[in-house]
Amino acid sequence: MKAEMYRASKGISTRRLGKPNEHAFVDNDGIYDPECDSNGAFRARQCNRTETCWCVNSAGVRRTDKGDLNLKCDKLVQTTWVQAQLTANPVQTSVDPVALKAAMTQTIQSRYFLDPSYVENVQYFKEDNLILVDLKNPKGDPNVDIATVAYYMEKDVKVLPLFMSNSSLTTTVDGTPLGFRNILVYYVDAEPPTFTMKKLTAGVIAVIVVVVLAIIAGLVVLVKVLPLFMSNSSLTTTVDGTPLGFRNILVYYVDAEPPTFTMKKLTAGVIAVIVVVVLAIIAGLVVLFLTRKKEKSQKAQVREMDDLQKEQLTS
Repeated sequence: MKAEMYRASKGISTRRLGKPNEHAFVDNDGIYDPECDSNGAFRARQCNRTETCWCVNSAGVRRTDKGDLNLKCDKLVQTTWVQAQLTANPVQTSVDPVALKAAMTQTIQSRYFLDPSYVENVQYFKEDNLILVDLKNPKGDPNVDIATVAYYMEKDVKVLPLFMSNSSLTTTVDGTPLGFRNILVYYVDAEPPTFTMKKLTAGVIAVIVVVVLAIIAGLVVLVKVLPLFMSNSSLTTTVDGTPLGFRNILVYYVDAEPPTFTMKKLTAGVIAVIVVVVLAIIAGLVVLFLTRKKEKSQKAQVREMDDLQKEQLTS
């Protein structure tokens, strides 16, 4: 992460099966300028050289809401379980699960220098070309860094290798090369994260506001229109001295000629609701577009940095 931030500081641009358990979370923040101790471990509190701070786990992944400089992070919580969900490239031959586990374990050992005993499980889902790799450090041994292994795996699969190799992650199963086109990494810490819903993204807030406005507009129209057609007393009759009231009515009309209804004239209330819903959809699409554009820009920046690094290495 420091290497990526270094290249960014030089003016060069920077770049499913669900959670394994209820406390698992992913890295949604991307790179930042980390603060580390003398041993190279992440400090529990990170601020990215700003006045906005958050707490991280031993993988450097945010595990709390963001706060100000007064935010307290008592300790660095160890990541004890990492699950990498790898989408494999299609292969013509069948993949033997036992051979796959042996191949992935050997690849992780040789490429990332992780003891095979920490590769707890490798599962293969043929229908989705999905491979789940579980790396576990149940005792939280600080000398075993499964989080760093997952970090490099993610970079290698996304063809953004930093230090280990200039090639993307591949393995060989019974003589057949197997590559990967996507990866999603979940982190499980020794203690559950403390995310809340106090801070929603601007896009979510915009959609909520527009939907609430749509509901309010509909209620206002309903309150305004209904009294125009209601009298101050309900319809009743008397049968043999007993009052008889009514709680509902449905009236059908049959004309001498068939009706010619169209959708040309809608009530003001319906039009208002349609307009507000359309605005909500447009707001959501704008937020989605801006988010995708930012992600593409970051990826392009990282590719530029990688190209520059390769040029520096060859020169």
